Amino acid sequence: MKEECGVFAINYYNDNVNIIEHTIKGLQKLQHRGQDSAGVSYIDSNKIQTFKNTGLVKDVFQGHNLCCTTNMTIGHVRYTTSNSASSFACIQPITENHPKLGAFSIAHNGHIHNLDKTDISKGYTYESDTDFIKEFIKSSNQETWEDILIEVMNKIPGIYSLVMLTSDSIYAMRDRFGMRPLQVGMNKLGYYVSSESCALPDVDKLLDIDAGQIIKIQDNIYNIYTHPPENLRCIFEYIYFSSKNSTIDFNNISDIRFTYGKYLAKQDVHFFDKNTIVVGSPNSGILAGKGYAYQSKLEYKQLLIKNPNYNRSFIMPNQESRQKICNNKFKIDSETYGDIGGKTVILVDDSIVRGNTIKSIVNIFSQAGVTNLHIRSASPQLKHPCYFGIDLPTYDELIANKIPSYTNFARFLGVPTVDYLSLKNLLEAMKTGNKTLNYCTGCFDGEYNSKLLDW
Repeated sequence: MKEECGVFAINYYNDNVNIIEHTIKGLQKLQHRGQDSAGVSYIDSNKIQTFKNTGLVKDVFQGHNLCCTTNMTIGHVRYTTSNSASSFACIQPITENHPKLGAFSIAHNGHIHNLDKTDISKGYTYESDTDFIKEFIKSSNQETWEDILIEVMNKIPGIYSLVMLTSDSIYAMRDRFGMRPLQVGMNKLGYYVSSESCALPDVDKLLDIDAGQIIKIQDNIYNIYTHPPENLRCIFEYIYFSSKNSTIDFNNISDIRFTYGKYLAKQDVHFFDKNTIVVGSPNSGILAGKGYAYQSKLEYKQLLIKNPNYNRSFIMPNQESRQKICNNKFKIDSETYGDIGGKTVILVDDSIVRGNTIKSIVNIFSQAGVTNLHIRSASPQLKHPCYFGIDLPTYDELIANKIPSYTNFARFLGVPTVDYLSLKNLLEAMKTGNKTLNYCTGCFDGEYNSKLLDW
């Protein structure tokens, strides 16, 4: 039941602003984190109302004039995976009533690993990780929302970020490892909570909610609880999921991706003359491509462009839909750059997972007459599944395990060379950001943190 999603919340000082409209705008800026469904919870006539549906944000809310009579909302965009429940009831936010404390609504980004195998899940009926958290909160005997969420933090072995709406407050919390990002921003209108800073409007102050921290937002921000943090971030958030316009845990995503590319060029043992063109694969590979070109002193051209009407293939729920998107979402920008036949091209991608996207891109360049195309990945070979919320395929589905040899993979693609950024250089590149953080690299090396697995 893995769900890589986006959460958003607003608490304004007054209710004279169209808070629903502002929430929808925030969710649109998080659309890259989930394209299956969207929803908001808000208070109207002293009751928590929830509006949600399948589809992109613009489609879910088009033509609906939602009335919010308070100054608080939460919202969610969801990425449904092949493993996750797909019923309408699992679309978030999810609203329920606590027998003592009243109504609440939650939106959740993350994964509770091995939930069905843990004692904590016994006696509960649930359709998703979020549905389980809802049931856990509903059945808690604690006397306050604060104590309930502390109980969630200490008893549920999750890797997540979560926002909750009650009749008078918004709560936000982040797992003890800090694997899933969560931030709070402030401006003259009030307070915002978001999975990424890219979704926030102009704010006067931006803070990362710490690993293991629970906050409450009313007229101010109150620290409710902080579990001793374990300090372990998901490195794939930086490589792929997060927007280039975000800053997470004082790491600037754009700077880090550019640095990946520089390190990729530094380690490249192949010689390319000055007539070679470097191209970044849209969108996550563009900055790495520019970093590669900068370091190698080669020309960068955005020859490959993306059809804006197509979703991200990685986050589609099945192989058929992923392949369909891969075949149609890219094209060569020949109108801008003219004939590229006979050119040497270095294509830099953010990562290579199943091989669907890169194979389609190779075919596109081949049809454009490029016979000397070199593939570079700005991350190491993905060889291991993720147990903590990123929907990486099974071991056997990962192309790096099907074709581990770089030479054989190049032959499979029909290109002269393939190379991947080494794990050592990836971690060196990460040091350009927040040097206090550690990163989970289990998907690359199979070295999963024992505290994560045991928790």
